[in-house]
Amino acid sequence: MKKNYFKNLAQVAVLLCAPLFIASCDEFGTVDNPSSAYPTMSTAAVTLDLGDGITTTCTRTADVATPAYVEYSSSDEKVATVDGNGLVTPVGGGTCEIIAKPFFFKDGARLYTKEEIKYSVTVKDWRARIALKEGAKIPIYNSAMAGTVEAIDMNPLLDVWPLKGDGITIEYVLQPNKKGDLTTKDPKKILDQAELLKGKIKLTGKAGVAKVTAKITKTTLKFEQTSFPKAQETDTLTIEVKEGVAYISGYDAKGKAVTSYMFKDYDGQKYTDLSTVVKGTNDVYLEAGWYYLDQDIDFGKSIRVKGDVNIILADKKHLDLQNSSNSILDETAKQTHTLNIYPEPGMTGQTQHLPTIQDFKALNIYGGNFYDATNIKAIETVNIHNGVLECNFVDAGTVNIDKGTIGKYKDYNVKANALNINGGTVNVVSVTGNINMTGGTLVVKQTANDKYAVVGNVTVTKGDLTAQSPYHAVDGKLTGTFYSSTTGAAKSWKKVSGDSTTDPYLKTVNPDE
Repeated sequence: MKKNYFKNLAQVAVLLCAPLFIASCDEFGTVDNPSSAYPTMSTAAVTLDLGDGITTTCTRTADVATPAYVEYSSSDEKVATVDGNGLVTPVGGGTCEIIAKPFFFKDGARLYTKEEIKYSVTVKDWRARIALKEGAKIPIYNSAMAGTVEAIDMNPLLDVWPLKGDGITIEYVLQPNKKGDLTTKDPKKILDQAELLKGKIKLTGKAGVAKVTAKITKTTLKFEQTSFPKAQETDTLTIEVKEGVAYISGYDAKGKAVTSYMFKDYDGQKYTDLSTVVKGTNDVYLEAGWYYLDQDIDFGKSIRVKGDVNIILADKKHLDLQNSSNSILDETAKQTHTLNIYPEPGMTGQTQHLPTIQDFKALNIYGGNFYDATNIKAIETVNIHNGVLECNFVDAGTVNIDKGTIGKYKDYNVKANALNINGGTVNVVSVTGNINMTGGTLVVKQTANDKYAVVGNVTVTKGDLTAQSPYHAVDGKLTGTFYSSTTGAAKSWKKVSGDSTTDPYLKTVNPDE
């Protein structure tokens, strides 16, 4: 804290009639506790302006008893300074205190009194200027983000003095990628120009590079742009969008989808366009890694997997293996590898004619549309997180269904050790295996006259189960609240508990009376 002192000229007069007072000044006590100097000064707050041609100052002094002096200081010299005469000069916007502190001299040392007087100074800084915040940087974007993320506000990357929005207008301006060549302003059109004018990044879905600066284009009130002529525009922000794809990577603890993005050949994550591998007249082999269904593929052979494989399904693109003898399979045939299938966000297209997916340790499906009697068989664990699947589950170990639609009342069956339904809708002809429901809907409509709809124990904690057959509904132990009927008519339903029922109709919901 910078300190200055001042001795009032009026204090020069010596009071000859007060020898006792002068003598007592020889005994001021300790350095921290001398006699009083009886200071007086106005404590009214002061407001000063700072700017080219409009800067104001103020001078305010304290009166003290002779032979005391006054030292002036500022609590924040970045806001205002004060000299030995009490002259206050603004330095920057903000508020500080000016402090007047009396002191005496004794043997060359300053003996400060306990008294001090303060007053507040507020500085209004009208010098408009702009800069990028330290470390300001825009991340590299993925072209697949277009349409899936909100426009990104660039304003938080800026420091604007004084505060933006109070008489200062900021404009975002495209700069040429090649200096002096105006044709290189966002040459690939990666940015939405209308949103850019609002200071927001909105992607168009194209890959490329654009350069942007922010500049002060207008000021009102007392704001001026002459004090800092080189600080009216920021350094360049580079916005880069790389080619890539999107996929759903998984679900958080609340079951909400988490969207991630993958660049093509970027940051160590690489994917291969599936069309470059799945071609020819013989079976093909996929090494462990990521593959993208980049175009429609009609392939009359099988796809053999030699490691953990991830396939991203592009919107409105299909993979057609053309006949029931072809499949996607674990090459080892020993349930060694995992197959993950991801959709692009908002996917509406269909993945056609995948008659068999087999022999994997795990199959994880996060979305997509599969139809034409897909068979999922000989897989240790099947996890259906989302999607529409017209399929049979054949000899699966455990089938877990979180969301989506499985089957459509065709000849689709589930044969597994355990079918766990946490959500979604499952419509099949038969289930062989134990059922555990904690949500969702399961409808089993057996059409054969001599077969059960469900063979296995059924536990329903939450969810809607309907099982029906011309023969009997369930062969297994029932845990939960169930109602059965011999005819399916509204008034024939009765509550059932315990073991399987011989009635052909069973449900978990009270019927309408």
